[in-house]
Parts: sequence; structure tokens; C-alpha cells
Amino acid sequence: MIRHLRARVADFLNHRSVVRASRYPSRKNSIFSIIYALWALPLTLLLAPALAVMRLLRCRPTVFVVKKTDGEFGHLVDCLERVRGSAGHTDRVWVVVVDHRKHQGFHNLYREQCGWVLFWPGLVSGIMSQAIVMQPKVVIELKMVERFSSEYALPMTSLSPSRSLVELRSEFGKTLNFRYSRYIAMSVFTLKYEEENNPGYAWKTTSLESIGSELLPSVDYLIENQFDLVLLGSRDTGKSHLARFFPRLSDHVALGSDHEVALGSGCEYFWTDGVGAWWTSAPFKRPVLISNCSRMYCEASLMPPRITWLVLPTRFRMRDGYQMTLREMLQEPNLNKQVARGKVELIRNRPEDVMDAHQEMIRHISDTYVIDPATEDLKQRLMSIYSEFEDCIPFPIPGKFLLQHQYLLD
Repeated sequence: MIRHLRARVADFLNHRSVVRASRYPSRKNSIFSIIYALWALPLTLLLAPALAVMRLLRCRPTVFVVKKTDGEFGHLVDCLERVRGSAGHTDRVWVVVVDHRKHQGFHNLYREQCGWVLFWPGLVSGIMSQAIVMQPKVVIELKMVERFSSEYALPMTSLSPSRSLVELRSEFGKTLNFRYSRYIAMSVFTLKYEEENNPGYAWKTTSLESIGSELLPSVDYLIENQFDLVLLGSRDTGKSHLARFFPRLSDHVALGSDHEVALGSGCEYFWTDGVGAWWTSAPFKRPVLISNCSRMYCEASLMPPRITWLVLPTRFRMRDGYQMTLREMLQEPNLNKQVARGKVELIRNRPEDVMDAHQEMIRHISDTYVIDPATEDLKQRLMSIYSEFEDCIPFPIPGKFLLQHQYLLD
């Protein structure tokens, strides 16, 4: 009897508790989840008749609970996009987000463009969320969404920026002193963010704010070719070599605001130095250039479809001087951990490699890309290697990079 009761309580906590969805299981968490549910019980009973009437009128809402995303907004956008892909044209979608940090820009984006009702953490909205989640299945359809869940596919279609978003982007461009009609959004690692979120991450000793010098020639190239740039992402301590060249979003508005979403919606492409801030532009299917990608193996179901990718992989050298091939990199997905332990050396890309990648990306987005016979065979060999790994997304690599590092294709 006691075992059966414990099983029923565990099932409730796993599927009907917003507190459990926001934290890792523990005895303290379980006790707090039960108390929170009891606190929300009166409101649950008050809402039940109204939801029952909605059910009779064939207006039963579909409630998606977005589970813990560890504060990573990229993971949050991934979940919201999976809701969009699953909900389709469902009339009534209610989304409960359990993360403690509210991203107002994405809240407004999906509320306005998809017509969702969103509940974010808070004293009132939190109790409301718990009361809704505890409703019987006969009056709501309840679904739990986790980051990178293959159960819900990412959508094939993009969101179109609303008129208000376009106007905000135009006005904010004046604040950022944009000089041209096109711009590129950019992100790099910052020390403050890594210390707060990933204290043991490999990049902590290999990049962070010490990087930037090898990216500067590309910055100059883009500005010379009449592209504005804006740096998105967390604040750092001001040591980055990039700080003096172009505006940072964090110097003007809060991260996660409507302004950040507006910038992501209209960039020519998103340039990321190996970090996940490109998810800002993912709902709008903007092209993405990754200038230092240390994880080349990625399941296709984890990445948004119909996005133009161009990826510069970092290279890895063993202690004996041997440099790993792409096939070996795809076979070993945890190379960052080996870098952190000093077993493998991570080699960042040279300034000329990064600039070549930008030149190729610009040709792609301007429809002036012409197949180069000297690199076409190398790209076919690249696709052949990817075909050996089931479900792996075949990230395109710039032709000149393959030509200069042909050992990667051995």
C-alpha cells in the first residue's frame, strides 16, 4: 500500500508539478513540490468549472510545460520552437515555462505571432501555472517538453518579423549608430558568463576574453564591405579585444529583451565564435556562420532545419603532435573534456581562415556563389565522411579551409 502510494506521488511530481519540472529531484524538492501543489489546490478547483465549459465548447487548451533549461536561453528557444512545431495550427496553446529568468522578448514574440498564452515564473503566474497543470486530462491536453527532445520536431517554417519588430529594429539601429542598411549579429565567449554558468568548461582556459585578435581582420573586412556589426551576449569585464570596435547590446538594453529578438530577426547572418547565441535568430531561419566549432558531431534532430550553415571546425592535436582527422573528431564527441584535462590541444582558426569563411558566406547569401572545381571534390569527400554517421547533420565547411587542411578528410 505504501509502495503504491509512493509510486502515485512520484508520478504526480514528475508530470504535474511545475516545481519538480524546474529543479533536479531531491527529498527537499519533493516536499516543496507537494506543499506548492496544496497551496495551488483552491485555485485548481476554481478553474475546473471554466475549463470544463471550454471542453464542452470544444475549446480544450493544449498545455505545454517547458521543463528546466538551466538558464540557457538557447535551450529555451529550442523548447519553444519544438512547441511551435508540435502545436501547428492548434487554436489554444498555453505554455508554462518553469525557468526562473523571464525572457521578455521571446515571451512577446510567441504571444504575438503564435497567439499563445504564456505563463512564466512568479508569485501569481507560478500558482496559476500549478493550478492549470493539475487539471484533469479530460479538460486539458498536457504535454511535457524538454530541451533537445526528439519527441517534438523543430518547425520547418520560419516566423516572419512583425511590423512592430521591424520598426523597433530600425529605431534601435539608430541608437547603435548603424551606418549601413545591413548588419551582422555576433557572439563570443565572455569570462563572466562562463564563470557563472560553465566553471569547468574547456574554453575557460583556451579562449574567453583573451580571444579576439584572430577575429579582428574579419571585423575590418565586414566594415569595409559596408556591414554593421553588433555584439550580443553576456557582459564581460571589458578585456575582450573586440570591445572597442562596435556596439554591444548589453551596453544599451537588457539581454532577452524585444531589442535582442529584433536584431536576431533581421541580421544578414549570425556570426558566432562557437557559442549558442545564434538561437536568437533561429525562429527566423537566418544563416549562421560558426568560426570556431569544437563539436562537429550533432544529431540532425537537434538543429533547426532550413538554415544555411557554414562551419569552421577547430582542430585538435594529440600530445605526440598528431592532428586528428574529421572522421576521428566525429567519432569522439567529448573532445572538450579531453582538452580541459590537458590530454588534447585545441587549435583555434587563423585570421585568414575566418575571413575566407565570411567571404564564402557572403557569396551564399548574395546568390553569387560559384562552384570551384578545385574544392568541389573535397566537399564531396566531406559529405561522404558525414554519410558514415547516421543522423549526423552534415555541416558545410568552407572550400578554402578544406583545401588548406586536406588531412582532415583522410
